[in-house]
Amino acid sequence: MGVLKNSKPFKEDNVKAFDEIYHQYSDAVYRNVSKIVRQPVLAEEILQDVFFALWENWDQIDIDNSVGGWLMVVSQNKAISCIRKMVREKVIAQAEIPEIIDEQDETSEDLEIKLNLLYNAIEQLPPRRKEVFTLCKLEGKSYQEASEMMGISVYTVKEHLIAATKVLKEYIQVHGAKNAAWLLYILTHLGK
Repeated sequence: MGVLKNSKPFKEDNVKAFDEIYHQYSDAVYRNVSKIVRQPVLAEEILQDVFFALWENWDQIDIDNSVGGWLMVVSQNKAISCIRKMVREKVIAQAEIPEIIDEQDETSEDLEIKLNLLYNAIEQLPPRRKEVFTLCKLEGKSYQEASEMMGISVYTVKEHLIAATKVLKEYIQVHGAKNAAWLLYILTHLGK
């Protein structure tokens, strides 16, 4: 790794150093992203975004000492942002939101607070339940598809989803926004 030994290579060496870093870390970054988004095409897009961000921030990163950690943190943050965007799009796509919501003036700040509450609730789930919830409710996979992807029975997928939904509803009620009914409705109807 001769190019990496030089701190901050000059322009002609940047491409070589970048290429070495890409080959050294791309598989690990892809696996890191795939664990979160669970969609190969989306994981590949995020991988490209991460390495584009590396190139854009080349001068601010200590390539010799911190590039691996930087790549893992950035890839995780981009994957989580992607999941948040998917949740936001699902929420906005819900056309038949109950009249309770229509009666209130929802600001983008209120919506952001409620979505953050939902994200925080999802983060509290145990890994398998979180995975089932993400696949079925956020990504719209069927129980059968989720069971095949996870290597578990359809019954187990249903049980995880029931338990996850119960935990999320309890979390939302305890930590609730002023309109917990809205979040509970969205939670119940995501992925349908």
